[in-house]
Amino acid sequence: MVAPLSDAAGAAQLTAPREPGAHPDAVASESALRSLQHELELAGTREARVRHDNQRLANTLEQAERQLAYLPTLREEAEVGRRTQGTAYRLQLLEHSLSWRVTRPMRSLSMEVRRVTERLRRR
Repeated sequence: MVAPLSDAAGAAQLTAPREPGAHPDAVASESALRSLQHELELAGTREARVRHDNQRLANTLEQAERQLAYLPTLREEAEVGRRTQGTAYRLQLLEHSLSWRVTRPMRSLSMEVRRVTERLRRR
């Protein structure tokens, strides 16, 4: 049985290559120790990768939540744009229609009559 190691020097003794005639149990223990150390390094690497992936996913989720919170504002802006565009189109059609152009002199006359009437009332 191998005594527990308390410092780096003891660890170096265990991992140092043995001479060819070393006891088979010691060679097996060394091999097992190296294997466990390698697995520990791999586990540390995997843990670091998982932490990095978790952080990246958390950042992506936060960004998606911000975009989702902004979505109602975008919908409202799009709806206002559609309404405004529809109103502008209908006004343009009306202004270019024959009836609008034919009745323009009458509308001008009626607006002038209103202005004159207002001036007379103020006096």
